[in-house]
Amino acid sequence: MKKIVLVSTVVLISATSLWSISCRCAASSKDLARCEYYVKEKFDLTHQKNCLDYADATIDALPAKAAWYYILGGNTKKAKESIEKALKLNQYFALEYLAIVLAIEKDYQNARKVFEEFKKKVKKHTFVKKDLETVKKIYKNFDTSSFEF
Repeated sequence: MKKIVLVSTVVLISATSLWSISCRCAASSKDLARCEYYVKEKFDLTHQKNCLDYADATIDALPAKAAWYYILGGNTKKAKESIEKALKLNQYFALEYLAIVLAIEKDYQNARKVFEEFKKKVKKHTFVKKDLETVKKIYKNFDTSSFEF
């Protein structure tokens, strides 16, 4: 009888954990979809919270990706923290996001330096122009002059 109770308890705990994980993943997928559609495509900033929630859900596993969604969500401070984690993991494409954050903060000289470093470390950067267009529509005073190709 004790074995049955123990096995039942383990199964119940495992099922609860799996359910909890699947709910978080589903919620995070919804946040991603809403952020991508409303903020990134439609530039509807009333949905920036979805970007921030998605970034919070992914920061530990995918810090560079989280940085992008913090930028879309309007939180450059959290984006910098996420970029720092990404660079410790040699995710050098996060340098693009750091250059963007620095430009948002109007630190154009450092943005330019970081972007040059990004171009040296990341050979394929065809996606950057689209990212810059997106950021320019979200941050109305965003200056792209630091980003020379």
